Amino acid sequence: MSSEAIVDLPEDLKKLVFEEFGETVESIQSALESLRAKLPEAIPAGLLEKFDQTDENLLRFLRGKKFRVEKTIDVIHNYIKFRDQHPDWFTVTKEEVELFMNLIKVSPTLDTNLRRTVMIIPCAGLGHASDEFLREHPQALTRFRMWLFD
Repeated sequence: MSSEAIVDLPEDLKKLVFEEFGETVESIQSALESLRAKLPEAIPAGLLEKFDQTDENLLRFLRGKKFRVEKTIDVIHNYIKFRDQHPDWFTVTKEEVELFMNLIKVSPTLDTNLRRTVMIIPCAGLGHASDEFLREHPQALTRFRMWLFD
């Protein structure tokens, strides 16, 4: 995907990301190239293969570190290691998905910026989780948070 497509933002957001991050099409392209060149040197191949290296995903990490490539590499490395060391946190069962779906409500309409609203309602969903279920799936709520924000 080209960098132009990634920064296909409304003008007010383009201005904001430029002011906050110095983000331009050129800076995105430069940071992505630098990150792609340095990742194989910094992260073992077996781990790197498990990581989504699309422009969109790399840009998420770059923005999180305000386009500082070295800090971004550290975060990506820690992210990949954590997922590799704790795969059970990122694997959910059918029962957990059913519970998770009771914790989330998605608005049927779009807001004024053409976005869907997703509401997390933990108290409503927890009523569907029996004590027995929570004993059998002690990490269910932790996995829910990981699943939701991954």
